[in-house]
Amino acid sequence: MKTKRTIGLTMLSVLTALVILSPTAIAATSTPLSLGMAGIITNAGNQHYVMSGGNLVYGELGGSSLAPGSISFSLKSQVTGLKTSGSASISAPGLSAKIVISGEVAASVFPLDSSGNNCDPTVATCNSEVPFMFTGLAVVHATGLAPFDLPVAIESAYFNPFGGPIVITSLGSSTSPALFLVVTYNVATIDWVGVQVQGLVGGSLGSTQVSGFYTTITNSHENLVSAVEQDKGQIIFSGMVPAQLDAKGTLSGTTTFTSKGGIDCSSESGLPPGTCLLTGASSTGTFQMVGQQGLKIGNGAYSTTWSVPSITTTTTATASATQP
Repeated sequence: MKTKRTIGLTMLSVLTALVILSPTAIAATSTPLSLGMAGIITNAGNQHYVMSGGNLVYGELGGSSLAPGSISFSLKSQVTGLKTSGSASISAPGLSAKIVISGEVAASVFPLDSSGNNCDPTVATCNSEVPFMFTGLAVVHATGLAPFDLPVAIESAYFNPFGGPIVITSLGSSTSPALFLVVTYNVATIDWVGVQVQGLVGGSLGSTQVSGFYTTITNSHENLVSAVEQDKGQIIFSGMVPAQLDAKGTLSGTTTFTSKGGIDCSSESGLPPGTCLLTGASSTGTFQMVGQQGLKIGNGAYSTTWSVPSITTTTTATASATQP
């Protein structure tokens, strides 16, 4: 009987140990995580632009005015690294043009230098750019004229959101261009792929101070008429103190652009009033991550304010860090 009782107690001890060691029986500790992040775009990624519309607000060809009214205008362009390509077309009473896009006038070239100036390919390795104007060669057909070729530039709707107007102009003479159009648009979208923001992280994990670095890599679909963007991507914490916060995860959110606090860039760009506007933006969304030593970061929410223009960011984030 004693032997049977001893065996029984031993089996009970083993079962008890298994229950204690079972992952479902281990209590997890959840600690509030509160963060502040300051970042800057280090890579604008690749972009795909679509524009179409709208109305001819003002037009001039060879010194003669074009009648305002509806216009058929379309553009598709791809920006890959430092290369821009695409096509565009214009059709209005007395005027039509087919355009091959082969370049750009860049607004920003990344990464910016320590003074906030555009990356210079002659002295640094540049990874991406955001066009202010798309450039190319137009074959123009106009009433009473033989077809002719004309180098042109088309303003990106990114620099005058909410429906325009934007400028289409021939290149060569800034005082008396052969072609000058101010047009609105009905459709304008940008698909951003691989936009990278990097910066510093500070905050607290419960009563423990937190510091380190973060990177987000985001894909976005931006509607420039409604000025709303849908964002999805990755978020990475590195060099974190405490070290278990070195983590990777996903984010999802919405960015809204606003003219409040915007900067009129028309005169600075040599364009007519009302054809260039730099806007600010704000982003909100959620995130979740997995860190070191089984740490899980959940119930994450972030709120980001973008500078004008949208180059730098300040973000507040909250989450729960669960450590088994």
